[in-house]
Amino acid sequence: VYIYTRSLDGSYVVVLLNGQDKYNLSTGQYAANFKVSYTRGETLTLSDPSGKLIDRLPMIAQVSAVSYGRLPGQDGYYYMDTMTQGAANSNVGYTGRAGEIAFSQAGGWYDQPVTVSLSAPQGVTIRYTLDASEPDENSPVYQQPIQISQTTIIRAKGYQEDKLPSLTYTASYLYGQRHTLPVISLVTDPDYLYDEKIGIYSMGEKELKYPYR
Repeated sequence: VYIYTRSLDGSYVVVLLNGQDKYNLSTGQYAANFKVSYTRGETLTLSDPSGKLIDRLPMIAQVSAVSYGRLPGQDGYYYMDTMTQGAANSNVGYTGRAGEIAFSQAGGWYDQPVTVSLSAPQGVTIRYTLDASEPDENSPVYQQPIQISQTTIIRAKGYQEDKLPSLTYTASYLYGQRHTLPVISLVTDPDYLYDEKIGIYSMGEKELKYPYR
């Protein structure tokens, strides 16, 4: 957990709540001698040396790569999809995530065609992909059940006004030869496999003998 506090001269101090109790001279960051956890229902309190309360932050469930805190000039707490380490918080915040997405058919092995319906709470727009790529705001909008008759990866994400996008929900529908051992389907965006710059199977711009990642 990172906490950004503003000093009297208007600059920002970064404090990492990891229990290490140290100061990094090269980065100017402090590591506090304690940690906080939302599973224990803790609240982070910021006070001055006299003990006067300055602010407090309830430790609710956090989201990876998303900030949580105050918006400038507003009451309450918000999620912010723009992280501003060592600077003022973003002016755009969200009160939570879009609702969960449900699949009518679970992923797994199939021998016959299957129809998969997606559903989400009212007000949530579902966007999806069928090529294992991560859905985004430009992906097709789900409007009708999806017909599947060959190995297909459905990935879906919900979008809702004033909310962060939902988590990405994934199901693998597998056709073909079965195996005697249990099968685990690991899914990632194809770019992480084959993109020239970030793909682990990419030979790189210089066409090396082995993938350079």
